[in-house]
Amino acid sequence: VDHAIERPAELATDTASKLPAIQHCFRTAETLSGFKFDTVVDLDATSPFRNQEDLKGVIELLESHEQITNVITGAPARRSPYFILVELDESGGVHLSGKRRSINKNIVIRQDAPPCYDMNASIYAWWRNSLLKARHVIQSGTRLYVMPEERSVD
Repeated sequence: VDHAIERPAELATDTASKLPAIQHCFRTAETLSGFKFDTVVDLDATSPFRNQEDLKGVIELLESHEQITNVITGAPARRSPYFILVELDESGGVHLSGKRRSINKNIVIRQDAPPCYDMNASIYAWWRNSLLKARHVIQSGTRLYVMPEERSVD
């Protein structure tokens, strides 16, 4: 495709999510080029520190197993959400986040919590069919490519 693809107005707002915009762009690129692409890779403009190794790793992970639908990138979380997420109730009382409460009430020390990762939005990669069917970025076949923190600045 040798020209920019304009988003429809509803996909060009501050509240529009990324996935429908990528799906629109992908469909339009296929229509304009007359070519059916196997994969799509989104390199987010706000994540400039990824490198070729990261891109190659994402593609290799995507291709490593037929049940993988897409790959996202992230870095080890600086703090565990098992211990820092709280919610305020209507009276101003503080409670552990509902997500934390529902996961495992037996995790009482940091060392017992599973590893967690911060999504860094650096690279997203999909197989064609999984992108076109997707309603959410994270699906049952989504895998994480872990990048170092120093390349995960957003």
